[in-house]
Amino acid sequence: MAETSKHALSKFDKYKRPIVTKILLVTLFWSAENFHQEFYKKFSSVRYKKMERVRQQCLAMQHSQQRKYEQV
Repeated sequence: MAETSKHALSKFDKYKRPIVTKILLVTLFWSAENFHQEFYKKFSSVRYKKMERVRQQCLAMQHSQQRKYEQV
């Protein structure tokens, strides 16, 4: 399933470089503690919205820096 998804993404030409993520067989899986499960549902939506806003700002900054270097 993961290999199929990776192959499908590579056909879209969305990324300039090839996808190089290694896909390995699962050996051992550790579940997160209950505290971390569905974190966004357990805590106030205001807190989650703040975290999401910061995430969006970071992504925008990365995107603008990437465009800056592509122009050079």
